[in-house]
Amino acid sequence: MLAPPPPPPPCVPAGAQIVALRGRAAVFALAGRYGCYASGRPVRLAAPPGPPAGPGLREGLSRITLNGHDVAFARTSSGVDTNSVTVEVFDLKARRRLDRKLAITQVVGPESVSSVTALRLRSDGAVAWIASVTSLGTRNFSREVHGARGGHDHLLDHSKTIAVHSLGLHGRYVLWQDGGSRRARL
Repeated sequence: MLAPPPPPPPCVPAGAQIVALRGRAAVFALAGRYGCYASGRPVRLAAPPGPPAGPGLREGLSRITLNGHDVAFARTSSGVDTNSVTVEVFDLKARRRLDRKLAITQVVGPESVSSVTALRLRSDGAVAWIASVTSLGTRNFSREVHGARGGHDHLLDHSKTIAVHSLGLHGRYVLWQDGGSRRARL
């Protein structure tokens, strides 16, 4: 028999759908996406779903990762033949955004579609991610490994052979695998 899930922290309102929960931090859906810590006031992370923001434009959150009182996620804004993805970090206790970076720096061709395939967060707000980009028009693709902290984004690697689920954080090091070789950078 499975153990019941842990109760959400007191900051989650009744009737909210829990999206992510770890310790005293939670992300929930209730006419939008919100994050909160312990008994503090929630902070809005994404607007409620509704009519597209423009012709065919949609927005969503993915790869939601909690650590301590911080949350990191990928925000995707999608159109008909293209999209853009940012990686954002919020301090839920202080109710403020710590960082927001473009997930991918390369454009591999027309009608580019990008995604974040892995995201890791340290308790001090440092974040690392692997992002992929594909051109629907040319079928070209690439992947990138990034590390960010304190407003600085570092492109650590870009290659077609980065293993999408190989990302790790160990102390101050970002770890990943590229073409069969294990790599590490500060």
